[in-house]
Amino acid sequence: MIDASECVGEFMWALEKGDFAEADAALAKARRMSPADVDQVLRAFGRYCEDPEEPSWKMMTRLANSALQAGFRRMAELALERLTDWPVGLPQVYGEAVQLSLACARLDLAAVYLRKLNRDFADHPATAVAAARFREARAVFLRVAAQGEPEDAAASGPASDPRADLGEALLRAGRPAQALDACRALADEPAGDRRVWGLVGEAYQAMGEHGMAAQAYRRVLSSDGWETGIRWVERLGDAHLADGNPHVAVRCFGYCSFRNTHDIRVRRKLARATGRIWRSRLVAEPWERRDGPPRYFDCFMFNGEVDLARMRFAELWDHVDKFVVVEAAETFTGNKKPLMFEENIERFQEFRDKIIHVVVDSFPACCEYPWAKDFYQRDAMVRGLDGLAADNDFVVIADADELWRWDVVRRFEGDVATMRMRMAKNFLNYQSVGSGRANRDTAAIARFRLVREHGASAVRFNLARQRRKDLGIWLDDAGWHFHALGDEHFIQYKFSSYAHREHHNKPDLVQIERVRARLDRLRAGDHEEGWAAVPPGPFFPASVQRDAESYDNMMLPSDEGTISEWIRRLSVNV
Repeated sequence: MIDASECVGEFMWALEKGDFAEADAALAKARRMSPADVDQVLRAFGRYCEDPEEPSWKMMTRLANSALQAGFRRMAELALERLTDWPVGLPQVYGEAVQLSLACARLDLAAVYLRKLNRDFADHPATAVAAARFREARAVFLRVAAQGEPEDAAASGPASDPRADLGEALLRAGRPAQALDACRALADEPAGDRRVWGLVGEAYQAMGEHGMAAQAYRRVLSSDGWETGIRWVERLGDAHLADGNPHVAVRCFGYCSFRNTHDIRVRRKLARATGRIWRSRLVAEPWERRDGPPRYFDCFMFNGEVDLARMRFAELWDHVDKFVVVEAAETFTGNKKPLMFEENIERFQEFRDKIIHVVVDSFPACCEYPWAKDFYQRDAMVRGLDGLAADNDFVVIADADELWRWDVVRRFEGDVATMRMRMAKNFLNYQSVGSGRANRDTAAIARFRLVREHGASAVRFNLARQRRKDLGIWLDDAGWHFHALGDEHFIQYKFSSYAHREHHNKPDLVQIERVRARLDRLRAGDHEEGWAAVPPGPFFPASVQRDAESYDNMMLPSDEGTISEWIRRLSVNV
């Protein structure tokens, strides 16, 4: 089986070496893929282009040329779109970009590069050549529009009909009404294909006619089905979300996230959609707290982490107004499970006054796939906050194994931020040492106004992380991520039931014998490189420092070293 990311990596590496034959061979692999796998190649290439540290501008025109030769027009477009971000300063490069853009029927992209030429190199010969090519191409498109159906359209089919090219060019140029006129007659013909109906949908969506866009996308999927048309499933979700139908959007985005487990962009759309569902269920009117400082609400997902929950309640009891514990009667993989918080309620008796237990008895039909269930359950936090939290109160959105530090969080006065936490796994004191492996995006803190408007999942996975990327705002050394703590049975249960489907079949995570052997190796002192058994000290929660013996069953025998040495070794993690 050909991996999409591997295919893109081979292609890019061949281009970097200047080995065009090898690059063509890599793309030849993609030509043998199914339509769904080709779509994955394009997505992987799109992620590559979006990474500011990966591609170089020198490769983009070379790459676009190779992709066009191989028949991957969308890949060429992605490369040309990426090139617009660079101040290249070479008229020959811009001139070639104009020519390649026209070959992709992208008048809009060609116009961008022509403007760069006219602005910076008005007197250069490359500018005159590019302008002439642009005028000629525009005249051809306009002539096609005026003449209607070309003589060879029936033989060539709508995929190569110039009217479809014209419609796409007009759409990319920001003229959706004219694009719709160019494509609509072609779409109604018996041979109308998914490309044309897709363009019709995109044109309607650009015009704000989201219901009509959804109908067009359904026409695409009626012929190809969801399995081969994942791109159009995503577009269908976009249209329904914009049209006020979040349940259908959740179904679409959930499916896309299931088919492509690494597509963070689709996952963010899914988070917005589940947030919309819960926002429509809020009852209380928004209000501001004016009788004192903002209050803090600690909201976390629970799936049997009893010891960590007790530690959390003890650690944050004096600082939190309420703990909102969200639990579901079903795993993210669809299996029924008991409500373990209720089963262990006696162990939380001393903390009951501040606990709000929110139960998701069942998931709606639209939440068929794991990430949809995950986000829907997380967004159920607002049930415990509705009418209780003021818009200016703070809400921490976390998992049960993410414990935040009050002395860091209390200093935050903004609207939203993500947290960077120390990383430990399997045991409380088995921590990453000297490698800088603190978890960058874990729990998030936000004003309740944002949680109410967007949903807890969208705040955590979209708003908080975007704030870090755009403005460099996050809370450093904000707590501990105690990942996969428990015996072999609990660890196996955790990894086989949560939303990261890519982990479900890893033997070291889901086979009891393999997990038990790993834990035994750690107990015997066989630690991984960059990890160590840290002795109790100032780099642990206060409740652990006060009573370390109570947590002996969650600790490894400590490695040697003084407290000052450990402070120095651990300081690089945050």
